[in-house]
Amino acid sequence: MTAGRVAVRALVSWLAVGVAITLLGLTTEAPAPGIALAIFIMASPFVLIAIGVWLKVKTRAAKEPDSGTRESAREVGRTLFFLGFMFVVGIVVLGSGMSTSVIVIGGFVLGLGTSVLVLFAIFAPFLPRTLIRLRSIFGKRRELHRGIGRFFDRRLEEALDAFRRHHEQFPDDPEALHWQSAVLVEWNQLDAALELADEGIAMNPTASGLMQRSELLLTMACDELALADAVEASRLDPSAPALAYVKGAALISLRRPDEAIAALRAERLARRTVFSRYALGDAHRLRSELTEAEKAYRQAAKLAPAFVRLDPHRSDGPWARALAQVGWFEHAQRHIAKALAKLPNDPSALYARAICEQAADDRDALAATMSDLLKVRPTAVAGALADPQFTPLLAEKRFRELLAWALGAQRQTRERVLGRRSGA
Repeated sequence: MTAGRVAVRALVSWLAVGVAITLLGLTTEAPAPGIALAIFIMASPFVLIAIGVWLKVKTRAAKEPDSGTRESAREVGRTLFFLGFMFVVGIVVLGSGMSTSVIVIGGFVLGLGTSVLVLFAIFAPFLPRTLIRLRSIFGKRRELHRGIGRFFDRRLEEALDAFRRHHEQFPDDPEALHWQSAVLVEWNQLDAALELADEGIAMNPTASGLMQRSELLLTMACDELALADAVEASRLDPSAPALAYVKGAALISLRRPDEAIAALRAERLARRTVFSRYALGDAHRLRSELTEAEKAYRQAAKLAPAFVRLDPHRSDGPWARALAQVGWFEHAQRHIAKALAKLPNDPSALYARAICEQAADDRDALAATMSDLLKVRPTAVAGALADPQFTPLLAEKRFRELLAWALGAQRQTRERVLGRRSGA
C-alpha cells in the first residue's frame, strides 16, 4: 500500500470515529461519549505522528528502497507531523482558561477542519471532470462537454463525433474546432489538426485557441510561429491557464533559456503545472544549472499526482519523465509501464524510458526506444540527442542516423507549414 493511501485511510477512519462518537453523545446526552471524544481528540496528534514514523521506518527498512517511494513517504510523513502539531497547538490554545466542553468541541472542530482540508486537497482535481459531466447533461453546449468528457476517457472517436455535432449546431463556435484538432493530435495527424486550429483562430482568436495551436506548432518544429502565438495569447489574456508553460516551452526550443526561466518563474503559484515545472528544469539544464534543474523536476514530480487524477490517461508520462530526470528510476519505470499500457505511443513515457535506458547504459534498448519515439515525435528525438546527457551517443553511427532522420522529418514538416502559410 502506498504512503498516500495509508494517510488517506488513516484520516478518513479517524474522522469517521470522531463523527460517530459525537453523534452518539448528542443523541444519548450521556457523559461517557463526551469523555470518549475528549480522549479521541487528545490522542489525535499522537496517532498521526505514529503513522508518520511508521511510514518512514517502513521505507527505510526495505532492502534497496526505491528513492521515489521513500520521498513520497517523507512527504506524507511531514504532512502528518504538521497535522499532529496543529492539533497540539490548537488544544493548548483552546485549553487556556476554557472549560472541558469547549476544549472537546473546539478540538473536534479543529480536527474536522484539518481533515476536510487534506481530503479536499486530495480529491479537488476530480471537480473539473465532475463539472464537465454535469454540463454534458444540461445546456446548449452539452454536446461539446460530452465530447470533452469522452476525450478525457480516451473514447476519441465518440469525442470527435460529439465535437462535430456541436459544430453543426453552432458553426460560429470555434471551441469545437479546437477540440477536434486536439483529437487529431492524439492520432498524430498533425497537418489536419493544424488546419482545424487555423480555422478556429480565423473564426475567433482566443487565448486558449492560440495556446493550443502554439503547442501544436512546437510539435511540428515551427518554434518562431509557436512563440508568436504564445505572445499573442498573452496579449489577449495575461492570466490564461498554462500560458507560462507554452511561452516557456517555445523559448526553450529557440534556445533562449534566460527568457524562458523569467517567464516560468513569473507564473503564479496556483497556475503551476507538472508541465511548466518540467519546462523550468529543461531551461536550467540548458544553462548547465543542474541543481536548479533538479529542484524544478522534483516540483514537477510532486505536482504530477494531482494531474493524474484529473487526466489519468495522459499524465503518467510527464510524471515518469520528471521522476527519471531526478534519478528515481524504479519509481519512473512503474509510471512508464502505466502510461504505455494506456497510450503505447505516449511521447513523454517513451522519453522517460530513454532516460532510464541511458542511465543503465543499455544502448540497444535505447536505440529501439528512440526509433519508437521518432515515429511519434521527431522533435523529441532531435531535442534529446542535442541534450548533454544524450550527445555522447552520437559517437555511434545508429544514433547519428536517428538524429539525421529526426532532423529531416522536422525540416519537411516545417517546410509544409511555412509553405502553406506563405501561400495563404
